[in-house]
Amino acid sequence: MSYSRVPIRAFDKLYHTTSTIVFPLPNVTGLNMPAIFALLPILNITLPEESNLQYKAGKIRYPSEFNIPGEIISMKYGHDFRGILRSLGLPFPTAITIDIGTSIRPVSVKFSQTIKITGPPTFEVAEEAVNAIINKIQIIQKWMSLIKNNNDIFNQVINDFQKNGNDLYGEFICVKDYITYADINNKDILGKSDGCDINNKEILERSDITNEIYIAIKNIINILTQGLSHEQAMYFINNMLIPFDGLLYTGDLNYTNYQSEMINIPFELGFTINQNTFAQVMNSYPFQCCYNNARNNSTLLVNHFYKKLDRKGLIVTGKHTFKVNKSGYIMYSGPNLRDMEILYYAFYKRVLLNINNIRSMENYVRKIKTSKTSKSYSLDEWLKYIQEEAKLRDNIIKDRIKYTYINHYTNNPSLTPKSINPQLIIEKDELYIQPLENIYRTTIAAY
Repeated sequence: MSYSRVPIRAFDKLYHTTSTIVFPLPNVTGLNMPAIFALLPILNITLPEESNLQYKAGKIRYPSEFNIPGEIISMKYGHDFRGILRSLGLPFPTAITIDIGTSIRPVSVKFSQTIKITGPPTFEVAEEAVNAIINKIQIIQKWMSLIKNNNDIFNQVINDFQKNGNDLYGEFICVKDYITYADINNKDILGKSDGCDINNKEILERSDITNEIYIAIKNIINILTQGLSHEQAMYFINNMLIPFDGLLYTGDLNYTNYQSEMINIPFELGFTINQNTFAQVMNSYPFQCCYNNARNNSTLLVNHFYKKLDRKGLIVTGKHTFKVNKSGYIMYSGPNLRDMEILYYAFYKRVLLNINNIRSMENYVRKIKTSKTSKSYSLDEWLKYIQEEAKLRDNIIKDRIKYTYINHYTNNPSLTPKSINPQLIIEKDELYIQPLENIYRTTIAAY
């Protein structure tokens, strides 16, 4: 079999199934974790009693209708939880675990001074989830400031709440935009916004600024106690809102960049392999491969070890792993797209140069599955795809690859190794990564 018949896709065209991405908050000087856990709004939903729930790794798979972009489904902090109890596992002791809906699917966020998000299918989804949580916390902080700056009006609202129960609805101002656009110090609380009906007759006819603040605080309490019984709502008000100093955080609650810690990318070789021969071919620099047929007859691991800086600035060993099945199916796990792209093409060059040795004579069988995102190709589009694939194979063999993520890593910090700000130097067959302060070297581009 000639390498010209080996199917291959450019690295930047592959999709990743799961990833772990870290968003540091370097300018936050304090986080009131119990208050954030108690005050973040959450969906008022329950699991159907007679539903056939699916599980994955001991956790409930949320029904599709639970995935509302930007809305929190469940939260865990310490020994407490809010919303859906997805699993009985213990939460992270120093973080709030938040499951939040996105434009694609729910993702899990570990919220602390370093936000860690697991399961996002793309970097854009990760940003979407983190931005939604940060925005909610910032808005609630403004709500609490309005309450604390108008304590007499707040007490009047609470007295009415005790008398009337939870029925404080009626006169409703667009609270989110009302507070977002409010200048609390100047009491300019009727600023225009795209999301609020500024032409509302009730708003325009009001002249008493105290009455406006009363309505705003009333609606804030309605939002924060949504889904609670009157008794539960009063307990929340007396034990959370009244003694609360109004600060959920101090400093600047915004991230400046983010880094990936782990990414999983699946791809297919397009043929079955002889695993013993494949292990021998791969077991030389920059890879290490040890395969024991007596212990595992379906999967072998091809590793690349390298040095990295951990969160404390210490040099530790990390690794890239290609999990190779006999069928030719591969799951590639690595720390970031930039370094993974280099290893991906190094791996494929080894495959292309040794195709006749590593290919098995067993039939390659795959079931083709279609999805809602499937598309058809015209003949011209298919011919163009075949030509681009042939060109890519030729460029890999002749070392003419143009690395997408190396060329653009300075424009997107998520593509760089965690905690490292590198300068790249190419010398012969070796790629040197030279940090600005702590210098170390890794030769990961040699074949």
